[in-house]
Amino acid sequence: MPNTILDCANLLGDSLYLLKPLDAYLEKFPEECKGLIVLKQLGGDLVREHFRRRLPIYENEHYAKQDYPDAQILKMSAGTAAQHTSRVAAQFNKQLHISQGYGMMLGVELTEITPPKEWIKTRFPLAENRVAIISPFSNSCSRHTGERPNKTLDDWKWEHIIRYLRRHEYEVQCIGGPGELLHGLSLPISSYRTAYTVEDLQRILQSARVVITVDNGIGHMASVFDVP
Repeated sequence: MPNTILDCANLLGDSLYLLKPLDAYLEKFPEECKGLIVLKQLGGDLVREHFRRRLPIYENEHYAKQDYPDAQILKMSAGTAAQHTSRVAAQFNKQLHISQGYGMMLGVELTEITPPKEWIKTRFPLAENRVAIISPFSNSCSRHTGERPNKTLDDWKWEHIIRYLRRHEYEVQCIGGPGELLHGLSLPISSYRTAYTVEDLQRILQSARVVITVDNGIGHMASVFDVP
């Protein structure tokens, strides 16, 4: 088999569901993969923490090619994985999980889709205080390509959620990237929080009693960290 470098430069949620397919691939083809390309952001941190003792980790294709100039680069894009699952759904009326789509790209079959948790360094105790975190943002939302937004709510709709939580005596915080804000709401700037590492994200999420989120990486990570 040719030397292969896997380009795993994915967003946070997609990176989470790539871990198990990569584990299965490395077990089935232990000599084929020579390294991984990952993002510097949270998604890259996730893959880096899980695989750093097993494989070289590269920031981009240029550095990977310096070590393995003849290696083929296989881009593990969520879009391609979704195409595989959609094809199965259309042909067999069977919906597959995105991790199984990644598995199809790698030539492995997954029967278990729960993400591994070995990469979690520290297990912070779940919060006793009444903090609720909202997660309104999604980097994979189509609004970033100029299309009609999907996967998100209009900003003003979050005000109803915020007021509901306050009526039930929750302190409301909002998690997002630097510069991401909800506009025209009663949420002060001091209530916004940003995670710069996976460990930061775990600490923030486990400081909350509950997380209310759209379909994004924060929601998947909250599930892995056992936060309701």
